[in-house]
Amino acid sequence: SVFKLAAERGHYKLCRLLATIGHVDYSARMYFYAGYVQARPGEQDEVLMWLRTALKRVVPLQQLCRKVIRRHAGHNLWEKVESLPVPRALKDYILMKDVLDHRNESVV
Repeated sequence: SVFKLAAERGHYKLCRLLATIGHVDYSARMYFYAGYVQARPGEQDEVLMWLRTALKRVVPLQQLCRKVIRRHAGHNLWEKVESLPVPRALKDYILMKDVLDHRNESVV
């Protein structure tokens, strides 16, 4: 999974983003607990907190729909979403601008 690959490679910001949108591979927890990945002090703890939160919460229908639409669109996601006859705010949500833009930081 993308989450597991990100965890293996130590891309904690990407793990956090995926956990935020409910796309978590719970089997990847071992990479954090066992210390297989290298991290700056406190960074693993932050991702583990996100994982615990993701495990406890119910993913909102809105996020599930975004996930399904993104999966269905496949390649050329940006172009396909831009061509949808829906309001700009919905396009931005599907493209995850609500998660990426407000942090204004690189994911990887």
